[in-house]
Amino acid sequence: MDSNIAGIIPAAGLAKRLPRLPVSKEIFPLSVTRGGHSGGPQVNTPFDQLLDKMSFAKIAEIYVVIRRGKWDIPNYLNAVPMSDRNIAYLMMEKPYGSLFSTNQAYPFTAGKTIAFGFPDILFDERDAFQTLLNHASGSNADVVLGLFPSDQPEKVDMVDIDDDGKVRRLVIKQRENHLTHAWGLAVWKPAFSDFIDSFIRHMERQISKNPHKFNLQEIDIHVGNAIEMALDEGMVVHGIKVSEKPFLDIGTPDDMARAIRLYSEKPTLGKS
Repeated sequence: MDSNIAGIIPAAGLAKRLPRLPVSKEIFPLSVTRGGHSGGPQVNTPFDQLLDKMSFAKIAEIYVVIRRGKWDIPNYLNAVPMSDRNIAYLMMEKPYGSLFSTNQAYPFTAGKTIAFGFPDILFDERDAFQTLLNHASGSNADVVLGLFPSDQPEKVDMVDIDDDGKVRRLVIKQRENHLTHAWGLAVWKPAFSDFIDSFIRHMERQISKNPHKFNLQEIDIHVGNAIEMALDEGMVVHGIKVSEKPFLDIGTPDDMARAIRLYSEKPTLGKS
């Protein structure tokens, strides 16, 4: 295990598009299989899938950011102790989007390489984080994005890369564009964590000085927005294709139903 690498997983969303879920969507049981740790049934959830990928890359230090009311996530994840990872839970302070949630880990992860993943995105490539970490260690990239094919540009952050894999720009949730790949996970070096923290502190000062200029209910800043700003500041971002199949975001009823159909037929989540 590399003590200079930490995982960050933002799980503070409200799942507004999935009303009446009995549990947080991140731990919704997509399938149940035999052969669990006690010999009984094993519940497979989106969170299990993501943690499996991080464990494969030997990422042992993981920070999960939740909001009040999502206590079922630590209750579920802590039910079976795992010797290959240590999970810390942080509380979302400001509901201004995934970037603010991600930055909650900064006091604990400054100076480390970060492996970042969404707990409601499903993909099969178990070595995806390892691929990005290997590239990051051998390149000058500040950020390395894991790319997946996508034909739904209105739902994702599409990525424009040159022939050498250098990212030229992101196109965020716009239907009309010619790009073919979206990012679904990322690895970044300490300079980008510092950049995010500086931006968050700047935003907080602006809100504190001029609260009347901001509609706090509408502030929603994502990690993709920070990547755009970092590109404008001259930071180096690379994109690596980690899959030949699109990832599946379980954020809508139709996609949740699709995930249940797909993964109920597999013996374990996320293992290929």
